[in-house]
Amino acid sequence: MKYIRILLTVLIGPLYVYLNKTNLKVQKKYLALKHEDMILFIAWAPFYWLFVALVFIISVPYEFFIAKDLH
Repeated sequence: MKYIRILLTVLIGPLYVYLNKTNLKVQKKYLALKHEDMILFIAWAPFYWLFVALVFIISVPYEFFIAKDLH
């Protein structure tokens, strides 16, 4: 079972890194909208939070696998 979790960690890793980097870029632009245009900030909120949820869904198992087997 340990080897399966390690394999999943290796397979999910690139997706995890890409999503986290993208999340940082999106977050920076989204939070800047609050000071520039409040209407766009509110309009994009559902899309932003769906993306945050997607990143969370991917990152929790990945970090669990790392904590369980690789540390």
